[in-house]
Amino acid sequence: MLNSVVMLNVRYNIHMKVCLEIDFKNKNVLILGGGHVALRKTHQFLNAKAHIYLYSLEYLDEFNNLDVTILNFEDFILKLDEASLLIVASSDKDMNQKMINLAKSKHILVMSSMKDLDSDAYSVIERRIDDLLIATNTSGTFPLFSNELLSVITKRLSLLKTLRERLNDKKLSSLLIKLKNEELSFLIDSINNEGILYIMHGSKDNLAHIEATKLIDEAHNTFKRPVSYLFIGKRFRHIEPSEYLSLIESLNINLKVLLIFNDMNSSYVKDMLKLFPLSQVIIPDFNLISDEYITHINGHNKGDVITITYSSYMQSKYPSQRYISALSLPSIIEDIIHKSNV
Repeated sequence: MLNSVVMLNVRYNIHMKVCLEIDFKNKNVLILGGGHVALRKTHQFLNAKAHIYLYSLEYLDEFNNLDVTILNFEDFILKLDEASLLIVASSDKDMNQKMINLAKSKHILVMSSMKDLDSDAYSVIERRIDDLLIATNTSGTFPLFSNELLSVITKRLSLLKTLRERLNDKKLSSLLIKLKNEELSFLIDSINNEGILYIMHGSKDNLAHIEATKLIDEAHNTFKRPVSYLFIGKRFRHIEPSEYLSLIESLNINLKVLLIFNDMNSSYVKDMLKLFPLSQVIIPDFNLISDEYITHINGHNKGDVITITYSSYMQSKYPSQRYISALSLPSIIEDIIHKSNV
């Protein structure tokens, strides 16, 4: 059974609203109006198993297919005495206010579709996932945003729920929160099809993530398997590599891990090989794009400045030299894909 969620005005020293879930099953809900707003409210309270009574001078054709009772004005007024809720949704502001005043005189809860009328309650947009209820309200400023927000939340909760149920150690659930939706989807897709994880230093710049995404898109198209990436630079990581390892072990997921770095002797490479001993180290061939170059490892004062992903820090450190972000170039992406033993 679905209840309906409403926000009630409660007056303390300041004006506040309290969000309540109310059971309207077999309750009488009267709706003044026959347009699109009235139709949305009708659907909402029919889903809550309420008895719907309407009055309007005109109605949309859709009302003819709904389990509602259409009354004349005199019977509508008489039925008000038996109502648990009155919803005013007509285009006549004066009529709306008169009905609000009448309902309040009878101590009946009132909801108005017009912001500036004296309403007791405000309907919210809601989504339900099993026993979880999510409700939003923008107080009329941008109602469409509520739907967008609920869609975002609902999608993320669905991903989190799927993975949490699979975790052998539920204590690791908090680590799932650290992952982006694309990373959660990657883990889900990797349950039945071994995924490919590219690990690299990365940077704080959004362009670095765009470039890494180009790599995983090309890898996905080439290998037809789930592909993701992880930045592990200490200032750029959003989850510790050891935490990520704990997650995939608890989820019983097998991944092919590929480390993309400038030098085999990098401390990051050594640390990752301890965590992922079966991983492959890929050193991109920068000679494909430059005869003489500078990297994080061999910093000197001659040649082009090259990083695997875009780094505003390295670009600013050598302002007089040409800067190249390797993953911005198709030749380097092709080189990495070719060297990936998957």
